[in-house]
Amino acid sequence: MNNKSFYTFLCSLVLLITLKTDAQKITPEEYVNQFKEIAMEEMRTHHIPASITLAQGCLESSFGNSRLAKEGNNHFGIKCKSSWTGKVIYEDDDAVGECFRAYDDAKNSYIDHSLFLKANQRYAFLFELHPGDYTGWANGLRQAGYATNPKYPQLLINMIARYNLAKYDSLVLGLYNGITKVNGILATRLKENETLEEIAMQNAKTERRLRKINDLEPGQTIEPGDIVYLNRKKRKATESYHTVAKGESLWEVSQEYGIKLKRLKKLNQLEGGEEVAVGQVLNMRHKTENKPQLNTEKANLLNDIIANENTIHYNGPTQIHIVQAGETLYGIAKMYRTSTDTLIALNYLTQTSVNLGQHLKVPINNYSNQNNTPTISTVVYHTVLQGETLYAISKKYDVAVDTIKTLNNMTDNSLNVGARIRVK
Repeated sequence: MNNKSFYTFLCSLVLLITLKTDAQKITPEEYVNQFKEIAMEEMRTHHIPASITLAQGCLESSFGNSRLAKEGNNHFGIKCKSSWTGKVIYEDDDAVGECFRAYDDAKNSYIDHSLFLKANQRYAFLFELHPGDYTGWANGLRQAGYATNPKYPQLLINMIARYNLAKYDSLVLGLYNGITKVNGILATRLKENETLEEIAMQNAKTERRLRKINDLEPGQTIEPGDIVYLNRKKRKATESYHTVAKGESLWEVSQEYGIKLKRLKKLNQLEGGEEVAVGQVLNMRHKTENKPQLNTEKANLLNDIIANENTIHYNGPTQIHIVQAGETLYGIAKMYRTSTDTLIALNYLTQTSVNLGQHLKVPINNYSNQNNTPTISTVVYHTVLQGETLYAISKKYDVAVDTIKTLNNMTDNSLNVGARIRVK
C-alpha cells in the first residue's frame, strides 16, 4: 500500500469512528424511555416524584452523554465523600481531578440518588410534600441547597414540561387524571368516559367556569388525555419559543404551556381564528416583531409539497441552530454547507424568511474540501452540568477558556446549569 492509499484509508477509518460515536449519542427521548421505569420504581419505594428524578438525571448527565454517565454510570454527579467505599471515577469539577462515585450499573446510580436524599436531614421536609407535587420538590431542592444556581428549579420544571415527565408521577399514583401543575397552575387530564362537568363537580367549580379558564369556545369538545386547567392560565409560558407542529392548533399550544389563548395571539400579532403554518415559531413570553406565516390554503399546499416523497429529504444527523440577528436562510445554509431546499424540507418551512430566535434543524456532517479529502465540519456544543466550571469544560474539550468565551459572547466565567454553550 503506497502512502497516498494509506492516507486515504486512515482518513476513512477516522471518519467511520467519528460517525459511529455521533450515532451512539443518546437522544432525550431515548434517555427518558430507558430510565422511566427505574424512576417510577424509586417513586414507589422512596416517594420522590419520578418526574423530578428523571429531570435531574436528564439535566445532570446531559441525557446520559456525559463522561461520568458513560464511564462511571453516575447520572447525578454525586461525589465520593468520606463515607463512600465503592468504585470511583475522577473528573475535573470545582477542582482538577475530583473524586466521583462510580457504579456497575446506571440503576444503582438512581438508587443511590434516592438514598442520598433520604439520608440527608436537610431534605426531610420534601418527603412531607405530595409525591406528585414536582413544583414543590423543584423549589425545595434549591431551598435545601442541592444546587447553587437560582434557576435550578425552573430548569427542572422546564425539563418536566418539555418531555411530559409528570405523566410518570400519575402512573405511579394510579391517577391518570390526578392533580398536577403546568406552568405553576393546578391542572388535571380528562379520562376516558369522563366529562368536563364531572371534573368541575369534583373540584367545586361550574362547567361554565372551567370552559372559560380553558379558552373553550361554545360547542368545542376536548379529548381524553387533554389538559384541563382548574385555575386561570398565565400571561407568559416558561419557554420562550414554540415551533408549530403539523396539525397543531393555537389552542393546543396554549393548553400545553398554560398560557391564555388571547395573550398568545397578542404576543404573535394574531387575530380572530387565524392559525399558524407548520414550522413557524411562536413567541411565548415577549411580543414578536414579525407576524408568523399563517396557515392558509396556500401554506397547506406548500406543506404537502414539502412532505411529498418526491421532494428533497435529508436522513443524516442534525442539530439545532438558533437564528441570530441579521441571519438569512441562505446564509445559514452556506454556514452548514447545505442548501436552502434542504433546510426548508427539514423544518417544514413555508417561506424563506427566518425570525430571530427561531430554532432550525441543520445537518451536522458535511465532507468536502479542495483536495476532496473527507473532513468533518461540525459545531460542538456542551450542556453545563451542576458544579461545572469554565476551566473544567475547557480541559474536557482541549480548548482555551478564552475561546469558549469568544464563541458564546461571554463577559465573565459564570455559567448556568443546563445552558448549552459552543465549545468548538
